[in-house]
Amino acid sequence: MIRQQQYQPNSVLSSANLQATADNGMVEVSNTNELGQVSSEVNLVFCKADFEIYKRIKTGIGILGVVWELF
Repeated sequence: MIRQQQYQPNSVLSSANLQATADNGMVEVSNTNELGQVSSEVNLVFCKADFEIYKRIKTGIGILGVVWELF
């Protein structure tokens, strides 16, 4: 699910606004063990160890096979 961020032109963005925008993209992790530490707002993760993309299949924070699956 892509969450489009909409901001008014020339508005001052908070750190929460910037983080929400960043989380809507793809986050990079070193290995699949780090999937359990990814923010619950992130939907796609690129893993450097296996050069694979993983997608969120369940809300919350969790590990591969529970919250994440191969894209």
